[in-house]
Order: sequence, then C-alpha cells, then structure tokens
Amino acid sequence: MSVQILEALLPPDFVVDKSSDLQKILEGWGELIAKDSALISRVSDIRNPLKTDFLAELELEAGLIYNSFLSEITRRDRLAARRLRRNEAGWQKSLQDVLDKAGFGLTVHMNYPTVDPNMFTGEAFAIVMGEESAINPATCGEDNAVCGGFGGFLWVNGNEFIRQEPSIYTVCGNSDIVCGDIEAQSGSYSSILQRARPFFVPDDQGYWPLIFFVGGAATYDVTGAIATIEPVEVPYYRREELTSIIVKMKPLGVWAGMRVFF
Repeated sequence: MSVQILEALLPPDFVVDKSSDLQKILEGWGELIAKDSALISRVSDIRNPLKTDFLAELELEAGLIYNSFLSEITRRDRLAARRLRRNEAGWQKSLQDVLDKAGFGLTVHMNYPTVDPNMFTGEAFAIVMGEESAINPATCGEDNAVCGGFGGFLWVNGNEFIRQEPSIYTVCGNSDIVCGDIEAQSGSYSSILQRARPFFVPDDQGYWPLIFFVGGAATYDVTGAIATIEPVEVPYYRREELTSIIVKMKPLGVWAGMRVFF
C-alpha cells in the first residue's frame, strides 16, 4: 500500500520499470513508511488506559501499586478511574472555596502520598489499658494520653437506602420481646427508619488515592503523608447542606472520607 501511495505521487504518465533501481528505492521507502505508520498507530493510544501497550508504565506514573491478583481488565479500569480524577484538576480548590464561604471550618486533604483511609474513616483506639504506643507514648493519667479518637465515614454519591423498617419503642424491658410472633415487637410504633447502605474502604490499595478527606487541620509524617486529621463538629441541621456540597463539587469517580461528626 505504501508503494502505491508513492507511485501515485509520480507524474501521471510516468511508468516505473519493476526491475529498475527506482522501483527498489520506492519499495524501500514503502517499507519504512509502513513501519513508521505501525509505530505511530501504536503510540496514538499510549495514553489511553483501555488500549495502551504500556499499562505498567502508566500505572507507575499514576502512583498505582501493582497487584498480581488483578486481571488486566481490572487494572485498566482502575487506571481509567485514576486518570479521570487527575483530569478533573481544580475541583479540590473549588470545593475548598465553597466550604470556606459556607463557614464549615473544614479543609480538603488529598490522599497523596497514599495512606490507608481506614485511619480516618473508622474508630481506632490509640492506647489500651495504659500501654504505651508509637502513636501516643503516654500512659493513662497523663495529660497527653489518648484512649481513642472520633471516627469518620465514607461519603460516595449520596444516601443509598437499602431497606425501610418501623421504629418501635420496646416497653417490656427486652429489645427481643415478641408477642406470639417472632417478628412482632412489644411496644408502640413511632416512625419509619431508613437503613442506609454502608460503604467500606476497598482492600485494593490501588483505589486508596481515589479517597480524599474532609476534616480539620492535618499533620504529616516525614514522607509528606497525612498522619492525623482533626475531627470537626458540624451542627446536625447542616448535615444535608454539607454532604450536598461535597456530592455536587467532587468528581464522580472519587469518594470523600469525612472526618466530621454531627
């Protein structure tokens, strides 16, 4: 095909002798053009997570940890999610500006260098029974002794309710008391409880950078990774306002690790 293209560029009535040196030159050029075209075609998708031949290199560039248990499809999807987040540059500042204007006293912290989000989205006790630890080198009774910290939660894309059930005040002193039927509780109906779907931090560390944090002031270790985030109290009547702001301002592919309590 490349030789035909070159021949088409010759004068209209020019006929190339197939045994001539010119024909050999044209064929040589044609092979070079074909090789270059193949290389260009390959390079055209070099930044495409779903098509690139350099998957491992792009994962390293994006800060994703290689996991031999993941299929290639999962690795490509994970990389695509990361690149989506990176292409949404500027949303962190926009979110921070809105939170500042709303007066929440909260700070947006990106998870880089990456740490385990469970450090800030779940309850973790620092010392037990007066035992010293690396986090809190203190014993019970000392001013700097900390027995536990406020937990947090993951905020994805709004509440997802998985079931509804009646809220019943049990009046017989036993929460499991029934009146002839295993599903009949003794007491009076008060309202409907909506059970929200719980979200958990993925076990795959490659997804951890996709979880950012919203909370108070942070401290950092020698590597620049977040070491602590102060919990912030937000009035309960502003809960819907806060969570709505975060869902509206953040990209779809990232989760918020909320270091707040209401």
